[in-house]
Amino acid sequence: IMARVKAEATAIIERHGGTVNQFVGDEVYALFGVPQARRDDPARAVRAALELHRAVDEVSAQVEARTRQRLTMHTGINTGPVLVRLSESHAGRYMLTGDTVNTGARLLGLAAPGEVVVGPETWGQVRDAFEGQAGEPVAVKGKERPLVPYRIAAERDAGEASARALVGRGEELRQLAALAQGCLEHRRGRAIVLRGDPGIGKSRLAAEFLAMARDLGFSCHRALVLDFGAETGRDAVRSLVQSLLGLSSGADAAARRDAVELARTQGLVSADHEVFLYDLADAAPPAPLRAIHAAMSVAARQRGAHETLGELVRNASRGKPLALLVEDIHWADAVTLERLAALAAAAAASPLLFVMTTRFEGDPMAGPWRSALRGVPTTGIDLGPLAPEDAAALAASLSEMPESVVRGCVERAEGNPLFLEQLLLNAEGAALEKLPGTIQALVLARMDRLEPAHRDALQAASILGQRYSLEALRHLVEDPAYDCAKLVEHYLVQPEGADYLFCHALIRDGARESLLKVRRKQLHARAAAWFEGRDAVLAAEHFDRADSPQAPGAYLRASEAEASQYRYDAALALAERGLTVASQRAERFALLAARARLLLEMGRAHDSIEANRAGLEAAESPTERAEALVGMAAGMRINDRFAEGLAALEQAQPLAEEAAESMLLSRLHHLRGNFYFPLGRIDECLREHRLALVH
Repeated sequence: IMARVKAEATAIIERHGGTVNQFVGDEVYALFGVPQARRDDPARAVRAALELHRAVDEVSAQVEARTRQRLTMHTGINTGPVLVRLSESHAGRYMLTGDTVNTGARLLGLAAPGEVVVGPETWGQVRDAFEGQAGEPVAVKGKERPLVPYRIAAERDAGEASARALVGRGEELRQLAALAQGCLEHRRGRAIVLRGDPGIGKSRLAAEFLAMARDLGFSCHRALVLDFGAETGRDAVRSLVQSLLGLSSGADAAARRDAVELARTQGLVSADHEVFLYDLADAAPPAPLRAIHAAMSVAARQRGAHETLGELVRNASRGKPLALLVEDIHWADAVTLERLAALAAAAAASPLLFVMTTRFEGDPMAGPWRSALRGVPTTGIDLGPLAPEDAAALAASLSEMPESVVRGCVERAEGNPLFLEQLLLNAEGAALEKLPGTIQALVLARMDRLEPAHRDALQAASILGQRYSLEALRHLVEDPAYDCAKLVEHYLVQPEGADYLFCHALIRDGARESLLKVRRKQLHARAAAWFEGRDAVLAAEHFDRADSPQAPGAYLRASEAEASQYRYDAALALAERGLTVASQRAERFALLAARARLLLEMGRAHDSIEANRAGLEAAESPTERAEALVGMAAGMRINDRFAEGLAALEQAQPLAEEAAESMLLSRLHHLRGNFYFPLGRIDECLREHRLALVH
């Protein structure tokens, strides 16, 4: 058992850039910053400790099942100067002396089973990246002041973490602070829109606001709108709802169902809205509620979802004020924007601050959506370039290069923080005048300095989208042991829960554009194979980008999967995209039929009739022609075109009988009976419905 634990410890510590100095009994002594120091060594040490604790917990579960004895681990971490010299004894690779070592041992003694305890110096450098709690001061021999231990709880989400202090934006922060104070005093909130060009610092300012709001007592929740690669059930609104329900990003189906039931018993939503909360949390409802949901019109489902979102945040904000952040709404589709408007509307009469970030290009506030927020107090904050003195301060915090180089980077970046950061990361070892002039080109230059395996991995990750799972990336690079530590070390990606997130969309764009078209298609094909059976929508989108002949069929399956969850807008968009890439007649007919059914479900009877008419023109077999005619008749019944509808069924019946399509004949007779009923032909209605049952 200990051999396995030691092997795990060595692999984890080295993966995070540390060195295992020695094993003494059941203790492991690890060093970070020796022999090579990095600016984020304290954070690396904490991440390694947390991962090692998880690994020991896994080993413990297996041991406990056999021996009924549980293994636990506790860790102490301290930061400071030490005297290091190579060792020739069994005391480890290095001999270490100094107060830092002694204090680290004391912190280990203060850690209870399962705890990671760090000293004040370590905490000062990792507090923005990790959640923690200060313990009671402890008197330590040889120290004038008591030692304050900090117990690490978890790593913060990428949107909440910040490896360095925010530089500049003082005016904007004061404005946000005033809005937060006003929300607390008056118990009323507002929508806040942060606008700016790519790389100008919207996400960084939003993260700082969330940290400030949390300190003021707000409950904070964050979600991203992705331009590509959002897994089914993990769109921005559903992610936000799951967070409000206390769910982690990786919560399974059972946990989501339990969270909805708990929300109902706690009164966060009424019984009338419970069915909609199941959908918003991406949880399967009980059979009775599913039947109710299925019987509703599309308009009723949309209205119910909007009302449920409003009710959820209003009730949740009664206990603690809420700060909700949704980033990159310039990529939001129409359905997402409607739901965001429903959330924003709740802010008018609740202690809720609803923050959204957007680029100027594609800003929905500049279009018709602005009217959806009518009546909602809204504050817009437009971010311009950093002032020269703030850009200089940011550069000083990022780099230790000569002042002349830093000054040149500041001048060239013209106040764009991301551009400045990329310039500084590239400037080492290169003349300033030779550096590329765009962010994308700078990203390519940094990629060129990566080892080939890591460069290939970054390019592969860009295929998956701005957020991706490690398992999917390992499939694409065909390396089941690959990890993203090097990409994180180079500030290209960052951990976000169980997934990884590109540090900026422009970094992902640069990596993706560096791929040859042939290689890009190959990676999309591999991604499609990965998502088949896991996520029908992403599988279809990757087949499409791979120019694969499997794309039309994949879009049809994805459309049917979305329709089965009553997400008709999404299902219709998938069917219509499938039609644009379908070249085979049979595929086109199947997609036309799917589109027609969806239009009818959405109450667009006239459009459904025309879609079925197009299907009839594409039909060849008796079954296809009969299916299109029955579909046309279904739309005509809604529009009271009784004579035309009955005539269409007359045409369809011999075709369905010729093909011996029992289910189609059953639908035909049932529909004909439904035509007869409003015409007062009750006996004929009953006869047709009996025939439907026979078939």
